[in-house]
Amino acid sequence: MKAITICQPFAWAIAAGFKDIENGSWAPRVEPGELVAIHAAVAAPDTDDVTRVQKRIGRRVRVPEEYDCGAIVAVARVAKVVTTSRSAWFSVPLGWVLEDVTPVRKPIDCKGQLGLWSLSSSVEARLKRQLRSAAHPSGRT
Repeated sequence: MKAITICQPFAWAIAAGFKDIENGSWAPRVEPGELVAIHAAVAAPDTDDVTRVQKRIGRRVRVPEEYDCGAIVAVARVAKVVTTSRSAWFSVPLGWVLEDVTPVRKPIDCKGQLGLWSLSSSVEARLKRQLRSAAHPSGRT
């Protein structure tokens, strides 16, 4: 499975279902509808970014005081890549429209990379186990 590293608090906003588009200057090499893991960068969030996210989501939810960093926090389907969007989150030349976002129950620690990268087999296996158990509340497949 492919992954993209995203700075906090934006990775949190995706996992929480608020941020529906990820901005970039390049198109991802994924098939439409392919699942992509959302990896939260290891760096602590910038205070200005936290303020910006809080303004975008309004009073619906208070942004967290602490964030999971250096870990897979969700998966999402890349529905399409757009050059324009009405989304409040769209801000640069290309936007990856994200759908079917599923946060992980327990963030999976791993090292991220720049660009679109592949999960190690062990991290992918752990992620798939979490996704299967989320689909089957009993934990059985």
